[in-house]
Amino acid sequence: MADWKSFLRSSRLNRPSEDPWLVRRAYDIAAERHRDQFRNSGEPYLSHLLEVAHILADMRLDATTLAAALLHDVIEDTEFPLSRLRGTIWRGSGPARRRA
Repeated sequence: MADWKSFLRSSRLNRPSEDPWLVRRAYDIAAERHRDQFRNSGEPYLSHLLEVAHILADMRLDATTLAAALLHDVIEDTEFPLSRLRGTIWRGSGPARRRA
């Protein structure tokens, strides 16, 4: 089972020049939104999201892809509107400044 620390190590090892802000923000949102959800095995639902993101980090994919992996069930499985997700991730500090 992947955890945050092993995922972060993998993403930093495979893409050391990437700013981790976007991935950290995506993790924080996913962890908060899925905090009360569990898989049939009893594991926290977040473990699935970390596994997916960890696989993609090992494939050396970029921070945007890793953030998408962490957030891929937030809209579908929680009451978190897409407009709020867009505003939370792409505005304010971090990647939004570079995109503007």
